[in-house]
Amino acid sequence: MKKQCPTYKNKGIYFLITIPLILLYIAVAYYLWNFAHVFFWIYLALFILINVFQSYCCAYQQCPYMYGFCPGIGGFIIPASRIARLFKNKATSKSLFNLSAIIASVFALGIIMLPLFFLRDLGILFILLYCLIFIAYGELFLKIICPDCATKKTCPAGILSSKSIINTNTSDISSDPEDKQV
Repeated sequence: MKKQCPTYKNKGIYFLITIPLILLYIAVAYYLWNFAHVFFWIYLALFILINVFQSYCCAYQQCPYMYGFCPGIGGFIIPASRIARLFKNKATSKSLFNLSAIIASVFALGIIMLPLFFLRDLGILFILLYCLIFIAYGELFLKIICPDCATKKTCPAGILSSKSIINTNTSDISSDPEDKQV
């Protein structure tokens, strides 16, 4: 599966879409720190753990972004491509890959859901705004970032984007030259 591929070309758009989400993570972390330190540390641990499990996935699929910039969903797995080097010659189990992907997804849901328990104290408008930011981010990411990603056929977000009704470029679903018969 190891392929030489160009670096991700839309870094500017990726950061334009992702930086507001990263700022939201920082605001939530600040709020949790002021609310109760233990929840801040749990929140921080979720970010660390998702990177460890996602990095195994990167190494297993020999992600072409492993040595450079990774356009990872959520912005919280950007370091995973670098951490994956630790697993480079050790990541050989498909079942461990699947388990790691599931665990990383659970941690991602934790990063999104944990703050909801505390935002309820701020009122319904904060909860709606918080949810709207994640929904808008997801829509933009799947529609704009995923179609240009080299791992769109193996990454859960890439697979979802190719099957999603939000993908307006259906001709790009199978754009890999190896998939086309001549």
